[in-house]
Amino acid sequence: VGTFGPAVGGLFCGKLGPTFPALGPSLVGGALGLFAVACTAAFLPETRPAGYLGGQTGHALPPANDVEDGADGAGPAAGAKPQGLLAVVCQRPLPLAIFLRSVLGCVQFGYLDVVPLWAIASEGAGGLNFQEMEVGTMLLAAGAVQFLFTMWAMARVVNRLGLRRAFICGCALA
Repeated sequence: VGTFGPAVGGLFCGKLGPTFPALGPSLVGGALGLFAVACTAAFLPETRPAGYLGGQTGHALPPANDVEDGADGAGPAAGAKPQGLLAVVCQRPLPLAIFLRSVLGCVQFGYLDVVPLWAIASEGAGGLNFQEMEVGTMLLAAGAVQFLFTMWAMARVVNRLGLRRAFICGCALA
Protein backbone atom coordinates (compact mmCIF):
# COMPACT_ATOMS: atom_id res chain seq x y z
CA VAL A 1 0.00 0.00 0.00
CA GLY A 2 2.89 2.37 0.74
CA THR A 3 4.17 2.01 -2.80
CA PHE A 4 0.77 2.50 -4.41
CA GLY A 5 -0.38 5.29 -2.05
CA PRO A 6 0.90 8.22 -4.13
CA ALA A 7 -0.45 6.62 -7.31
CA VAL A 8 -3.90 6.08 -5.79
CA GLY A 9 -3.88 9.62 -4.43
CA GLY A 10 -2.94 11.04 -7.81
CA LEU A 11 -5.43 8.93 -9.71
CA PHE A 12 -8.45 9.73 -7.51
CA CYS A 13 -7.63 13.33 -6.53
CA GLY A 14 -10.54 15.62 -7.39
CA LYS A 15 -12.65 12.87 -8.98
CA LEU A 16 -15.58 13.35 -6.57
CA GLY A 17 -15.89 17.09 -7.08
CA PRO A 18 -13.90 20.24 -6.43
CA THR A 19 -15.26 20.83 -2.92
CA PHE A 20 -13.36 17.93 -1.36
CA PRO A 21 -10.55 16.96 -3.76
CA ALA A 22 -8.95 14.52 -1.29
CA LEU A 23 -12.20 12.62 -0.60
CA GLY A 24 -11.58 10.03 -3.32
CA PRO A 25 -8.07 9.06 -2.16
CA SER A 26 -9.23 9.08 1.46
CA LEU A 27 -12.12 6.70 0.74
CA VAL A 28 -9.87 4.36 -1.24
CA GLY A 29 -7.25 4.45 1.54
CA GLY A 30 -9.89 3.76 4.19
CA ALA A 31 -11.28 0.84 2.19
CA LEU A 32 -7.77 -0.60 1.72
CA GLY A 33 -7.16 -0.24 5.46
CA LEU A 34 -10.36 -2.09 6.34
CA PHE A 35 -9.48 -4.78 3.79
CA ALA A 36 -6.03 -5.17 5.39
CA VAL A 37 -7.58 -5.52 8.86
CA ALA A 38 -10.01 -8.14 7.58
CA CYS A 39 -7.23 -10.10 5.85
CA THR A 40 -5.07 -9.93 8.96
CA ALA A 41 -7.89 -11.18 11.17
CA ALA A 42 -8.77 -13.96 8.72
CA PHE A 43 -5.33 -15.26 7.75
CA LEU A 44 -2.82 -14.39 10.49
CA PRO A 45 -2.72 -17.14 13.12
CA GLU A 46 -2.97 -16.29 16.82
CA THR A 47 0.35 -16.60 18.67
CA ARG A 48 -0.79 -16.04 22.24
CA PRO A 49 -1.55 -19.03 24.44
CA ALA A 50 -5.20 -19.81 25.12
CA GLY A 51 -6.54 -17.85 28.10
CA TYR A 52 -4.05 -14.99 27.77
CA LEU A 53 -5.72 -11.66 28.46
CA GLY A 54 -2.92 -9.14 28.14
CA GLY A 55 -1.31 -9.98 31.47
CA GLN A 56 -4.45 -9.22 33.49
CA THR A 57 -4.85 -12.79 34.71
CA GLY A 58 -1.24 -13.33 35.68
CA HIS A 59 -0.51 -15.41 32.59
CA ALA A 60 2.62 -14.50 30.71
CA LEU A 61 3.84 -15.30 27.25
CA PRO A 62 6.25 -18.22 27.16
CA PRO A 63 9.90 -17.44 26.50
CA ALA A 64 10.76 -17.03 22.84
CA ASN A 65 13.37 -19.79 23.05
CA ASP A 66 12.39 -22.88 25.01
CA VAL A 67 15.83 -24.50 24.73
CA GLU A 68 17.35 -25.08 28.14
CA ASP A 69 20.73 -23.56 28.94
CA GLY A 70 23.37 -26.09 28.20
CA ALA A 71 27.11 -25.83 27.98
CA ASP A 72 26.75 -23.56 24.96
CA GLY A 73 24.37 -21.13 26.71
CA ALA A 74 21.96 -21.27 23.78
CA GLY A 75 18.74 -20.63 25.66
CA PRO A 76 17.17 -19.42 28.87
CA ALA A 77 17.64 -21.31 32.09
CA ALA A 78 14.99 -23.85 33.01
CA GLY A 79 12.10 -22.12 34.74
CA ALA A 80 13.28 -18.65 33.74
CA LYS A 81 10.54 -16.05 33.55
CA PRO A 82 9.91 -14.34 30.23
CA GLN A 83 11.21 -10.83 29.86
CA GLY A 84 8.88 -7.87 29.93
CA LEU A 85 8.13 -5.85 26.82
CA LEU A 86 10.40 -2.96 27.86
CA ALA A 87 13.34 -5.32 28.43
CA VAL A 88 12.84 -6.91 25.02
CA VAL A 89 12.49 -3.56 23.22
CA CYS A 90 15.64 -2.20 24.87
CA GLN A 91 17.81 -5.11 23.69
CA ARG A 92 20.26 -4.39 20.93
CA PRO A 93 19.58 -3.79 17.97
CA LEU A 94 15.88 -2.93 18.50
CA PRO A 95 16.38 0.67 19.74
CA LEU A 96 18.35 1.51 16.60
CA ALA A 97 15.81 -0.23 14.35
CA ILE A 98 12.94 1.64 16.04
CA PHE A 99 14.80 4.94 15.69
CA LEU A 100 15.58 4.35 12.01
CA ARG A 101 11.99 3.33 11.27
CA SER A 102 10.80 6.51 12.99
CA VAL A 103 13.13 8.64 10.87
CA LEU A 104 11.94 6.91 7.71
CA GLY A 105 8.33 7.50 8.79
CA CYS A 106 9.05 11.22 9.18
CA VAL A 107 10.65 11.31 5.72
CA GLN A 108 7.61 9.59 4.24
CA PHE A 109 5.31 12.03 6.06
CA GLY A 110 7.19 14.92 4.48
CA TYR A 111 7.09 13.30 1.06
CA LEU A 112 3.40 12.42 1.07
CA ASP A 113 1.89 15.22 3.19
CA VAL A 114 4.09 18.29 3.54
CA VAL A 115 5.33 18.52 -0.06
CA PRO A 116 1.81 18.31 -1.60
CA LEU A 117 0.53 20.95 0.83
CA TRP A 118 3.46 23.20 -0.08
CA ALA A 119 2.78 22.62 -3.78
CA ILE A 120 -0.91 23.58 -3.41
CA ALA A 121 -0.23 26.66 -1.24
CA SER A 122 -0.42 30.05 -2.94
CA GLU A 123 2.74 31.84 -4.05
CA GLY A 124 2.03 34.54 -1.48
CA ALA A 125 2.26 31.90 1.25
CA GLY A 126 5.51 30.54 -0.19
CA GLY A 127 3.96 27.68 -2.15
CA LEU A 128 4.02 26.72 -5.79
CA ASN A 129 0.32 27.47 -6.48
CA PHE A 130 -0.30 24.10 -8.18
CA GLN A 131 -3.82 22.91 -8.82
CA GLU A 132 -5.07 19.71 -7.22
CA MET A 133 -4.85 17.80 -10.50
CA GLU A 134 -1.23 18.86 -10.99
CA VAL A 135 -0.34 17.61 -7.52
CA GLY A 136 -2.31 14.43 -8.19
CA THR A 137 -0.38 13.86 -11.42
CA MET A 138 2.89 14.50 -9.59
CA LEU A 139 1.96 11.94 -6.91
CA LEU A 140 0.88 9.45 -9.58
CA ALA A 141 4.24 9.78 -11.34
CA ALA A 142 6.10 9.52 -8.02
CA GLY A 143 4.19 6.35 -7.15
CA ALA A 144 5.03 4.79 -10.51
CA VAL A 145 8.74 5.61 -10.12
CA GLN A 146 8.71 4.31 -6.53
CA PHE A 147 7.04 1.07 -7.67
CA LEU A 148 9.57 0.52 -10.46
CA PHE A 149 12.47 1.24 -8.13
CA THR A 150 11.14 -1.09 -5.44
CA MET A 151 10.43 -3.95 -7.83
CA TRP A 152 13.44 -3.67 -10.12
CA ALA A 153 16.38 -1.73 -8.67
CA MET A 154 15.97 -2.49 -4.97
CA ALA A 155 15.96 -6.25 -5.53
CA ARG A 156 19.27 -5.99 -7.38
CA VAL A 157 20.79 -3.76 -4.69
CA VAL A 158 19.74 -6.15 -1.90
CA ASN A 159 21.05 -9.17 -3.82
CA ARG A 160 24.39 -7.47 -4.39
CA LEU A 161 24.94 -5.83 -0.98
CA GLY A 162 22.84 -7.97 1.34
CA LEU A 163 19.83 -6.80 3.33
CA ARG A 164 21.76 -5.13 6.16
CA ARG A 165 24.16 -3.14 3.94
CA ALA A 166 21.34 -2.16 1.58
CA PHE A 167 19.33 -0.84 4.55
CA ILE A 168 22.34 1.13 5.81
CA CYS A 169 22.94 2.63 2.35
CA GLY A 170 19.25 3.47 2.01
CA CYS A 171 19.21 5.25 5.36
CA ALA A 172 22.36 7.17 4.46
CA LEU A 173 20.82 8.30 1.16
CA ALA A 174 17.51 9.29 2.72
